Amino acid sequence: MNPVTKLVSEKHESIRASDDVILFGDSRVDQWCNLPFSATSKIGIGGATAAELAWGLDSVLEGKFSQIAYVQCGINDLKYLGVMEGDFENSVKRCVGDIQKIAKRLKALGAESVVVIGIFPIGEIPIVRKPFWSDEIDAARLEVNKLLSEQSGEYEYIDCDDVLNDASCFRDELHLSPMGYERVNRVVRASRK
Repeated sequence: MNPVTKLVSEKHESIRASDDVILFGDSRVDQWCNLPFSATSKIGIGGATAAELAWGLDSVLEGKFSQIAYVQCGINDLKYLGVMEGDFENSVKRCVGDIQKIAKRLKALGAESVVVIGIFPIGEIPIVRKPFWSDEIDAARLEVNKLLSEQSGEYEYIDCDDVLNDASCFRDELHLSPMGYERVNRVVRASRK
């Protein structure tokens, strides 16, 4: 059992059966504050790639994804492009495929519907990270979101780029501030109407 599989399994055990919304993803889900609905649980694994999260879901038993599951992950799959440039197309393809595997698996686990949230924008890159960062990362993020939107058959797709449009939305280059989460919450709530 890999560490992400174990963490997904442990966090799955803590989900309240009464919750009809599950947020699933990486640290951006783990740090999600002021959850969008009162009956919401989250499974967020810091540092996990979409591939690891898809693999981790294989250990989860059916039955706790009763109504709707939101998926937000993928930035960890792309951020290594800053040190390993040249793998753009394969990185995008793998990331899209793994997020789609997650959506399919959540449906198989019992979610009535799955909503994939496009990979959030990137905040300001600090000077210490700039040597390990590349413009390819955001270009790949945009391409992943475009493909996820175009290929959404088994899931709904929502994008939050328009609301995460200023520095106050970010705590750091990868994570949102409480204001950022509140803006995302408005988009998420609107998707249920």
